[in-house]
Amino acid sequence: MPATLLRLAVGTAGMLLAGVFSNGMGRLKDAFTDRPSMRRMVPATFLGTYLALLLMMVGVAIAPATVAAVLLATSPVFSLVIEAVADRKRPTSLAVIGTLIAVVGVAILVGITNS
Repeated sequence: MPATLLRLAVGTAGMLLAGVFSNGMGRLKDAFTDRPSMRRMVPATFLGTYLALLLMMVGVAIAPATVAAVLLATSPVFSLVIEAVADRKRPTSLAVIGTLIAVVGVAILVGITNS
């Protein structure tokens, strides 16, 4: 949990700094006062940030390191699938290549540590 809290705090600070320097704080205020946006943001924030990170940390703590590394490397694959289903568009070749590089990189690291 401390790692998750630190990760979220640094990410929030970075987003606030980016908003201040890009004059985007007005849009942030608008997002928090728009009810339809809040109905979409609150569940997405809870599920995608809090619950996902909590379960990820629990999994990393319980599973062997190599299994955890492989499972964490599957997130780009799921991102491609979710994008294809939710946005109804085919992943670009660059996205597929990037995902393959990420998965192969983890496979190489896991292979090296198991040798």
